[in-house]
Amino acid sequence: MKIYTKTGDGGTTALIGGERVAKYDLRVEAYGSVDELTAFIALLADKLVDDERTEHLVSQLQTIECRLMTVAALLAVGEGGEGKVAPIAEEHIAELEELIDALQAELRPITKFTIPGGHRACSLCHVCRTVCRRAERAALRADQEHGVAESAKVYLNRLSDLYYTLGRTITLRAQVEDIVKRKTGVTADKIVMFGLMRKIFRYFVSKPQVILCVLPSILERINLRLVI
Repeated sequence: MKIYTKTGDGGTTALIGGERVAKYDLRVEAYGSVDELTAFIALLADKLVDDERTEHLVSQLQTIECRLMTVAALLAVGEGGEGKVAPIAEEHIAELEELIDALQAELRPITKFTIPGGHRACSLCHVCRTVCRRAERAALRADQEHGVAESAKVYLNRLSDLYYTLGRTITLRAQVEDIVKRKTGVTADKIVMFGLMRKIFRYFVSKPQVILCVLPSILERINLRLVI
């Protein structure tokens, strides 16, 4: 049996149930993103298997890859395919939550924002996390147009939390320091000021007729210097 069918040469593909749609259909984008996530998880597993401190996690990652095949199938359901794919079982979602809780029990509380880096496996966890978030957003867009199984959306949401937690766990076990966000000179007062100015701008966009009489007094009140 040949791997190519030529049926997609015109830019369409078949969903479960037989419906043919464009390859840029929201459902195709969603399950394609899940496919990409699965590939990155495999890359992460291949990295962890070489380290005795993390090799026990590989089987769990491979189980997640299998679950994602079901998630992708749920996202690929088209007209006529309703009920043909079993949803993700609640116990599978509970397994993710239990794993997250177990990993988090090892970690110190977060007091500052951490950023990816410091160890290759940790960085791969953050790649998995961000691709998972993208897959979740794609699933939500598909849900708005076509409807998506609730279990698929919940599973992706939990999974991104797992990869954040796993990244911090690997950093700890590899005895690498967390990389924290450096100060940029933006203070809390400046953030509040920026937020206030944004609200003022939005208000005047909606009511431009009052800008000439109100804006000078507002600027004086917040002691803002205008540089022209």
